[in-house]
Amino acid sequence: MMDTILVYVAQIDEEKQIVKPHIAAIPKEDHLEDMYRLLNCSLVDARTIFMDKQRFVIWFDDEFLLKNAPLYPTFWLYDYEQPLCGNYMITKEGEDGETVGLTKEEALFVHKWILKHQHDMADKTISFIKSCRHEQTA
Repeated sequence: MMDTILVYVAQIDEEKQIVKPHIAAIPKEDHLEDMYRLLNCSLVDARTIFMDKQRFVIWFDDEFLLKNAPLYPTFWLYDYEQPLCGNYMITKEGEDGETVGLTKEEALFVHKWILKHQHDMADKTISFIKSCRHEQTA
């Protein structure tokens, strides 16, 4: 039996224009192909994020801006002051930098944190977009 880890995944349902969060199990080792599949991409990037002082890693499509597709802002990267668009996955990081899965309790914490902060993240994203448009017209 293959060892797996739990990850929190948010995927866009483009037809309904909603984000569908869920928990997925991916292989503990050699999980890159599963990340590509869940994120619907061919190149991933990751950033360390903090949720109420707890450290997590958010994975996303590194080329989301290069695709000729609608941009759906789905997460605000507070530490980087910029929005993330598209599908994303949240994991943890081990002592040696390896990807570590979430416990069910951590996945629930992540989900509740996102729900609690979704309006603030949306407000920050709207302000960011407005400032970018203002810079383009100035």
